[in-house]
Amino acid sequence: MPWLIKGGGLQQDPWQICNDDCVDYPPGLILISREHWSKQLSLINRPKTGLILRGDDTQHIDELMIHAVDLIALEFVGFKDGRPYSLARILRHQYAYTGELSAIGDVHVDQLPLMARCGMDSYHLRDDQDSHLALKILSGDTLR
Repeated sequence: MPWLIKGGGLQQDPWQICNDDCVDYPPGLILISREHWSKQLSLINRPKTGLILRGDDTQHIDELMIHAVDLIALEFVGFKDGRPYSLARILRHQYAYTGELSAIGDVHVDQLPLMARCGMDSYHLRDDQDSHLALKILSGDTLR
């Protein structure tokens, strides 16, 4: 299981990503793309389902989709892509989404304070990033 930063600590991530060609869903917590969600409307009533949104998914969001999931993972496809920040603010303020928002993909330690200010709750760092430094930054410790 991969690790994530959540609630001021490091914990194992219980969510499994299901590819778009997945038809037999594993038991437990699953993450699916917006495209997959749109094709599999039976997932609306499946408990423990999360949604992966990319920056260009903004125009395809509807309230039924947002409020039917337990977690929304915002995918950062590159360091220069700021659209997930905007999407986080839209979800929190325009759609009043109160569930967990998680940052996945190309997530760097130095991005975490801005991600937190935009409403994200958990973070999947890239493998080359220092999770202990990330915890220090999120807790407000200054670097000396």
